[in-house]
Amino acid sequence: MLRVEKVSTFYGNIQALRDVTLRARRGRITTIIGANGAGKTTLLRTILGLTQARHGHVFFEDEEITKLPPERIVRMGISQVPQGRQIFSELSVEDNLQLGAYVRRFKDRAEIQRDKEFVFELFPVLYDRRRQTAGTLSGGEQQMLAIARALMSRPKLLLLDEPSMGLAPKVIQSIFKTLFELHEKGLTILIVEQDAKIALEASDYCYVMRTGKIALEGSAKELLENEEVKRIYLG
Repeated sequence: MLRVEKVSTFYGNIQALRDVTLRARRGRITTIIGANGAGKTTLLRTILGLTQARHGHVFFEDEEITKLPPERIVRMGISQVPQGRQIFSELSVEDNLQLGAYVRRFKDRAEIQRDKEFVFELFPVLYDRRRQTAGTLSGGEQQMLAIARALMSRPKLLLLDEPSMGLAPKVIQSIFKTLFELHEKGLTILIVEQDAKIALEASDYCYVMRTGKIALEGSAKELLENEEVKRIYLG
């Protein structure tokens, strides 16, 4: 579904990605692990068109999207849950969801309402807090809102940047349970995660990034048994 081929991205003269090649196959959960500064977030930003690749190509469903604007990429079916949630804290929960459907604003309102009901079924607490200001939600509730907002664009591919960051273990378990439910419904998911154990347990296939490059790749089972991964990332 998604192919990244020999992508290099720069911030000024500083190279953040170095000939990165990876795939997120349809119907699978793919994860990218690595330390802070490895280039994981830059990779997601490059896929979504928020940061332009200087070299290389990005393809989605066999169509090149390397130079497309982010709104066009979202319309094609890619949506992101950004690091740190980045919800609209002064708006209500319901208004945040409505903004998630912005690229569909000229389509059937009844369809958007059905999607809103779907995310409320996924996250019942958001229905209870639908008129509440988003900034007053707990960290876990804000992460749920960020995921729900991303789903409102009806993505075929969902990108998540550090979904476990700053959350209690029980909340993380709940978030990943919901991601598995979405995966079972056919959604393809690409997760960037610093917590290697969570990432590997959640995924079908995994890439390890180091200093802007892909250092290792393999099935989650293979990498869980890899001695280097155990030593560096699993303690």
